[in-house]
Amino acid sequence: GGFPWGRTAHALTESLLLGWVHVGGVTLLTAVAAAVGTLLAGIVRAASGREWPRATTAGGLVVAALLAGAGLQAAVSPPPVDAAATVAIVQGNVPRAGLDFLGQREAVLANHVEATRALARDIDEGIEPQPDVVLWPENSSDIDPFTDEGVRRRIDAVVAEIDAPTLVGVLVGTEDGEQVENSAIVWDPQSGAGERYVKQHPVPFGEYVPGRELIAPLVGRLDRVPRDMRAGTEPGVLEIGPVTAGVVICFEIAYDAEVRETVLEGGEILVVQTNNATYGRTGQPEQQFAISRLRALEHGRDVVIASTSGISGLVRADGTVDEKTDEFTQAVIVTPVDTRTALTWATRSGLAWSWVLAGVGVTGMMIGVVTRMRARRDVRSQQESTVGG
Repeated sequence: GGFPWGRTAHALTESLLLGWVHVGGVTLLTAVAAAVGTLLAGIVRAASGREWPRATTAGGLVVAALLAGAGLQAAVSPPPVDAAATVAIVQGNVPRAGLDFLGQREAVLANHVEATRALARDIDEGIEPQPDVVLWPENSSDIDPFTDEGVRRRIDAVVAEIDAPTLVGVLVGTEDGEQVENSAIVWDPQSGAGERYVKQHPVPFGEYVPGRELIAPLVGRLDRVPRDMRAGTEPGVLEIGPVTAGVVICFEIAYDAEVRETVLEGGEILVVQTNNATYGRTGQPEQQFAISRLRALEHGRDVVIASTSGISGLVRADGTVDEKTDEFTQAVIVTPVDTRTALTWATRSGLAWSWVLAGVGVTGMMIGVVTRMRARRDVRSQQESTVGG
């Protein structure tokens, strides 16, 4: 499936072209940006050859694309609000950054329990409102609560204390013990563990090792991935108290299909559970936040990001960043979110733009090949005619 982290659109959250995302999502925005870049190169080339009509035409198309993007961003509003809910985002933090933080699983869980209990005290004292939903991040418990009774009791106790359904990021072992599932589990204050979403798109070499038998003996660092992660098969649509959430885990926010499916299946908000500790103090957390902002605009949904170590926060459906934490701090955000069910143009169009643009690209290449072949044939015919004369 590739790794779409470097798509051109992801760099355009402050661009005049941004409005194109409302029409055709990340795919169309990337294509328009690529077209504008090509036109700019064409302007330079035409100007160097003093082909002023061609340069003027290309310049006009660039201006039109920019004005259209700015106009769309100003004119298009998010879908109407259906209801509101109060969400608490818990960023428990990790003991230290780096790949070896997973060895401190107990401390990561303890941090999230501690931060949630502190929130419960603030609620009792009237400092914070009672949330309808609490969100923990990916890997908030890397200790399987279904095999470790002590961990399960701790999660049961703190969820009962906060008295709100809580989405917990958990690594769960498979039945045979050979693999793990990166799961988002709805934990109810009364009944405990309930509905679950399993990450559909694990990252190769990070969460599973393709061709392990062949590659692992040659690359010692792959020992850091001792068990492969098993992919889920269902979209991440979970009922968390009064909210139907479209849930994706970490890098899945960059994949069109995984995000779109959650909205089509009824997601009223988007929830991104992530663990950025390995990538702390690099560009990755900010990049992920920017991609989440694009998804808010594309699908007309409030997007809530819960990270172990940052950046957590809330992006409104109009792209406004409402809340944002610092990295490597323990933080809790309690904020209202709006729920929506209506679909945007971009959500409805889905993969249609991908097929259309792929068709345009293939057609353009075919035309180019045919044109080049005709030109060569004409030159050859002219040369033969000259020789013959």
